[in-house]
Amino acid sequence: MTKGQKKMYLAYQTHLQWRADALMAGQYEDLARHTATPIDVWLQDRCMRMNRRDDVLLQLHRLRVALTAKGVTRLTARVVAVELPQRTRRVWVHLDEILGDGATGDRADVIYHMQGAEGWMRTVGVEYRTLLVPELARPSFRERLARSRG
Repeated sequence: MTKGQKKMYLAYQTHLQWRADALMAGQYEDLARHTATPIDVWLQDRCMRMNRRDDVLLQLHRLRVALTAKGVTRLTARVVAVELPQRTRRVWVHLDEILGDGATGDRADVIYHMQGAEGWMRTVGVEYRTLLVPELARPSFRERLARSRG
């Protein structure tokens, strides 16, 4: 791995851990600033399109509520692969739950579609291959999101 590749890898690692920490701290506005809209979020084989910033804020809130209800106090992000340079770069990540007693909970395998560079990165798509909160993939969750739009 070249010096430039290591730097890029570290930048993604730092950014995605920041995203995990910001989610668990309820910093939805900060996260939304780094999230494009519209954005497609794949929950395994189902796609949830969020067209507005408010949709993103609501989904982030619901995810955090569901995680804390499971006893999750922290998420750790570990970048496992980064696609070679493209306009939009895919970044493969393991998201691990850390429970209140320090034990490790479930793991999600996620592919983030990212644009930008160190200093300003933006998520333009997300693919959850495995979910930390499987109920978020149910049609009833997406229907509640659609109803909440007004």
